Amino acid sequence: MIENIGSSGPVRPERASAVPDERDGADRVQRLSRVQPRDRVEISERGRALAARQELVAWLQAETGMSADAVAELLARVDEGAYNSPTIVREVARRLLQSGDL
Repeated sequence: MIENIGSSGPVRPERASAVPDERDGADRVQRLSRVQPRDRVEISERGRALAARQELVAWLQAETGMSADAVAELLARVDEGAYNSPTIVREVARRLLQSGDL
């Protein structure tokens, strides 16, 4: 008599289940292949852009300690092109060089 670990009693050969026939596996595969496809979720480009912007806002707040309003104002100015002038680009480049961040 062989004792099963975690069972309530000995293993009885007369109660053992039969070894499945290979055909049983083929039938199972056919049944599984008829399973309906699962739902899918697709995120639009706009949704991805919004998520990226939220990550940027969170990063700016964490790195600079800026308030949400200040971050929103800064991003609005960037969006409207306030920093797209050669004068601003030169000043940013000068400050980056001075800070040693490059």
